[in-house]
Amino acid sequence: MKDLELKNPELFGMVKQESLRQIWKWGIQDRESFEWLAYATEELGELSRAISEYQYRGDLQSKVVNEAIQTATLCLKIAEMFIEAPLAQWRIEDNLGDPNSHREIKKLLGNRG
Repeated sequence: MKDLELKNPELFGMVKQESLRQIWKWGIQDRESFEWLAYATEELGELSRAISEYQYRGDLQSKVVNEAIQTATLCLKIAEMFIEAPLAQWRIEDNLGDPNSHREIKKLLGNRG
């Protein structure tokens, strides 16, 4: 399958609807980052199962789309939480120990934080 560059205009509306569904179902959640990672990993497992069922058992494409949207929504929520987190909460050094990595983060955030 070829990357379609996120050109489908319906995708982000689907993500927003899924976000609202998740909030309706679970409320506004406040969890530790590793808990969010566990939830995202669980969603990715469900996406994996949906793709396998589609590929090998002829299951519906719509199930793959639904699981992909659920996974994407959760991953985007995680990204948003880290974008909006105060810079002081971010780990300033990256995995290589680069003491200048905070400059890249500030560029991404437009020097806020």
